[in-house]
Amino acid sequence: GGWAAGRTDGRTDGQTDRRMDELMTGVVVCVAISMFGSFLWDRLCLFIFARHIFMASLQELVPQAANTKLSDYYPQFKKIGIVAAVLIWLFVFGGNLLLPGGGRGHMDAQFFSVLILNR
Repeated sequence: GGWAAGRTDGRTDGQTDRRMDELMTGVVVCVAISMFGSFLWDRLCLFIFARHIFMASLQELVPQAANTKLSDYYPQFKKIGIVAAVLIWLFVFGGNLLLPGGGRGHMDAQFFSVLILNR
């Protein structure tokens, strides 16, 4: 079974699944670094070529920070919590939103067996 059926290089499906997981993790890390780097590059270019706009954006943040309470950030915390819950769901259940355990069957079986047997 699996996408590696019929391979001629001697690797088993488990080895191929592990390699695919490593590849997907590498791609996700590259995308995250790229997004963070793009944001930093944008701020640097704004600072160099449009300093008055950069300073105006900083002035918008600084005075408001002194007058805000933690409860003012509740809507943002709620959104961050929802995104974190979805990301955890995707990580634990192998990327399948509809059917838990549908993504990486052998890893999910091990995960749940550890939860059940180690009570």
